[in-house]
Amino acid sequence: MSNLVDKQITEQGDPAQDLRAFRRCLGQFSTGVTVITGNGVGGPVGVTANSFSSLSMDPPLILWSISRSSRSFDAFVSATAFTVHILASDQIDLSQRFASKMEDKFAGIDWRPGLLGAPLIPGAAAILQCTTEAFHDAGDHVLLIGRVVHFARAAASALVFAQGRYAIAEDHPGTLQHEESRERTGTAFVGKYKSPDDLRFTRLVASLGVGFAALFEQFRQSRGVDLPQGFTLFALRDGRTRSFDEIVESSSLPPPSARDALASLEKRGCIACQSEVYALTSKGDALLASLMSDFSNFERQQMAGLSEQSVAVAREVLQELHDRLSA
Repeated sequence: MSNLVDKQITEQGDPAQDLRAFRRCLGQFSTGVTVITGNGVGGPVGVTANSFSSLSMDPPLILWSISRSSRSFDAFVSATAFTVHILASDQIDLSQRFASKMEDKFAGIDWRPGLLGAPLIPGAAAILQCTTEAFHDAGDHVLLIGRVVHFARAAASALVFAQGRYAIAEDHPGTLQHEESRERTGTAFVGKYKSPDDLRFTRLVASLGVGFAALFEQFRQSRGVDLPQGFTLFALRDGRTRSFDEIVESSSLPPPSARDALASLEKRGCIACQSEVYALTSKGDALLASLMSDFSNFERQQMAGLSEQSVAVAREVLQELHDRLSA
């Protein structure tokens, strides 16, 4: 029996009975995203991994794990060195590439051999060049322990992986100064600012984003839909039919998260797959319509009392900023 009495439980049970649900449970722990590179018999190899962790400062050791089913498994377990790239927030495409089944993942990438021969890919938030220190069996994975011989850190924000999708690390609005008497509701994330400095525009936008997401979470949970499933449903909206790769590209979901979402939605009868092409069923259309209706109602509630002109101006400013960042 679960001891979690203050949060709504959406899934629980024996991992052996439902590996996908177990993976989603583990996804509640946020991590960074890395690309590990090395050299194989046929050339350079690389994989995306979020199993990376620091292990020891003295000596400087790190670890990560690789699946025994990985095509690069033999290359990494026989390599004497490898390089860890801690990805920056603008390197989602690189993460997707090395998580895919592309034959030549290095095609078109500007890379060079590092100090130990393993490929170096530019643009990462940090790079750790390692010699292979040890291997340890760990079920369907093998743990690789590396000794860091050279590190490099850039002035860049790191890419984050949380709850099956990519994210970025931002200051939590709850850390901003605000009234201690605030109520513990979703809007408490926004807080009551004490000084003009706390009202900096970008920080206010971030606060609202977190606050709105926390408030809308209850609507998604009531429909039994997590974020990756929501992104997948939206990718197939309006009668769209897409292959797995097209869904990954459209939703920007990591391939494992997309597979889990598709499997869960197909099990619920919300998605049908024919000749490796996915589409929403009538049940899936109804579920997506309910979610979109929930969000429309939620948005109207949040905008209540604001003039149409104010909302239009705010939307125009935010759209302009969004377009600048996307350029």
